[in-house]
Amino acid sequence: MKTFFQAYLGSLVAGITLFFLGFLLILASGMGSKDNFIPSGSILKIDLSGVMQDHVPNNAFPFMDELLGRSTVLSMEDIIFNIEKAGRDPQIEGIYLNFDFFTAGTPQLREIRQALEAFKESGKTVYAFGQVIDRQAYYLASTADSLILSPVGVMEWTGIASSQPYLKGVLDKIGVEIQLIRGRDNAYKSAGEPFIATEMSDSNRAQISSYINSVWNEIIKDVAGDGRVSEQTLNDIAATGGLLFPADALDLGLIDAIAHEDEVLAFFAEDPSNPDFDNLNFVSLGKYKNTIVPSEGGSLHERIAVVYAEGDVSIGKSSSGVMGAETIIEALREVRTNDDIAAVVLRVNSPGGLSLAGDAMWREVQLTAEAKPLVVSMGNVAASAGYLISAPADYIMVQPQTITGSIGVFAMFPIAEGLLHDKLGVNFETVATHEMAGMGVPDRPLTEAEYALLQNNVDVIYNRFRDAVASGRDMDRAAVDKLAKGRVWTGVQAIENGLADGEGGLVDAIEKAKELAGIEGPARRSTYPQVQDPLTEWLNSMQATSKVETLKAEMGPLYPLYNQWSELQKMMGFQQRLVDYSMHQPL
Repeated sequence: MKTFFQAYLGSLVAGITLFFLGFLLILASGMGSKDNFIPSGSILKIDLSGVMQDHVPNNAFPFMDELLGRSTVLSMEDIIFNIEKAGRDPQIEGIYLNFDFFTAGTPQLREIRQALEAFKESGKTVYAFGQVIDRQAYYLASTADSLILSPVGVMEWTGIASSQPYLKGVLDKIGVEIQLIRGRDNAYKSAGEPFIATEMSDSNRAQISSYINSVWNEIIKDVAGDGRVSEQTLNDIAATGGLLFPADALDLGLIDAIAHEDEVLAFFAEDPSNPDFDNLNFVSLGKYKNTIVPSEGGSLHERIAVVYAEGDVSIGKSSSGVMGAETIIEALREVRTNDDIAAVVLRVNSPGGLSLAGDAMWREVQLTAEAKPLVVSMGNVAASAGYLISAPADYIMVQPQTITGSIGVFAMFPIAEGLLHDKLGVNFETVATHEMAGMGVPDRPLTEAEYALLQNNVDVIYNRFRDAVASGRDMDRAAVDKLAKGRVWTGVQAIENGLADGEGGLVDAIEKAKELAGIEGPARRSTYPQVQDPLTEWLNSMQATSKVETLKAEMGPLYPLYNQWSELQKMMGFQQRLVDYSMHQPL
């Protein structure tokens, strides 16, 4: 333990030292520089590598991410708004998309597609290059005027599959049983199904088939609309495995040329004979987003607040991958009481989560919608509690491939009687004042009375959920009942059945908010929640990283089991969430 603390303190001191050295370097490099100067004829270079989020707070110390080995995070917000800015910037001549390995949801990519299409309408050119172009990358790359694939690369155009591990078999082996309580008619609420069954139910299989086919049809319609290949050709390629070598991709018309990266970069160099390519006309997205282009304008007293609600719904403060109710409520209260905010766009990208947290945020969204025009922009997924907090909006906007709905509730409780008694020899002895005081002790199943009590609570929460949707969407309760039952819908289906109002992305939602607020011309945006100061954020991140490393060191080979149990614990209690959808592996 002494050695650990010495190593930890040494790392901490080294980290703080590097922090201040980096800070001084940033100050030194910024003094007297021309960071905001963009020469005429520049090409905006967008590197697509890492995991995409809707919004990524500005990082004042990016070098720390490199030191800590963190993955690159892409900001959809930065990409779409800077493409829009580049479209009206006379200094920018074109955009160069450089594809590496990245993960993004199809709705996020569609928003970038739309931004690129608007950029091209301004008379400018989009170029794209990749060594490996998979389905997600091609969905975006197909918008380019010139799409080049490396001769040593490969292209992948596959269909969509949804896979979910069913864990009852392994839980049986270790002596753990999961008791699942769902709303009485929640036949489609499949979130807890993998813990109580060894195979997929017919209702779950039907709804997954429905939404992945809907998403696929929208994808090929968009790509075929770019004019290179037909929908039939795209389906034929996917049917044969979808793995193509560059020559095959060129023959099929999927790409425009085959070239090595150095040959592509030479095209953009002022002096193509320069082997170091020091004179490329590229400007990075990181640099360009700090430039100001005239005509952005907008009144300081008629701003549009964009509130990002992203991640698994939970109580407390937001963190990476977690939408904390406390954080979102504070942000909504701030915009609701700010006289300079004319309208609100709530950007929801969440599969749902804890019912208590969802209900608390729903109330604040309702109050905000009563005070100001409020438009919801749904991202990759806005399901279960993610849909609940969207329901009070004046207008809900979706992409065709958005995953939404899942209006339902469930609760899960683990029973580890076999594990504790038979395998570990642990025996719980309980002394209680009342018969149900010990409810939830993991060494015994729920009694009939306890189960009935929990079922009643689930039904009450489910009824409240349906009432909130009926009120927010101005729908008859019977109509909501038909759309609920935990059923998942795509964006295009949600528009058809009345759970959403129109098709569009974040930019469209901002325009709709302006319209509802009566704002003519450009409007300034304000982003919420406000981020904490960079130093606090970095120190908190260091602390979290240290905690994980400590657990790994102390638990050794038992850490993976502990980690799985921790993930399962997050799903205990009353939940409004969609588990089939992974925020890290979106469609």
